[in-house]
Amino acid sequence: MTRWVRYDRGGTTGFGILGDDATITPYQGDMFAGTEQAGPAFALSDVRILTPCVPSKMPALWNNYK
Repeated sequence: MTRWVRYDRGGTTGFGILGDDATITPYQGDMFAGTEQAGPAFALSDVRILTPCVPSKMPALWNNYK
């Protein structure tokens, strides 16, 4: 199973495939439609892992408590 991750590396956000050897292979394009490899793999310890997708909305109700 392919494990996609989104990361921050030196102030730049990207996504790639997490390998079994604790490396990330960066990709570019649309994560959900079509991708291509964007460079050589780098160490997982060089990045900060982010949420899988950028949230666009936060639905909330004013009366959802008792």
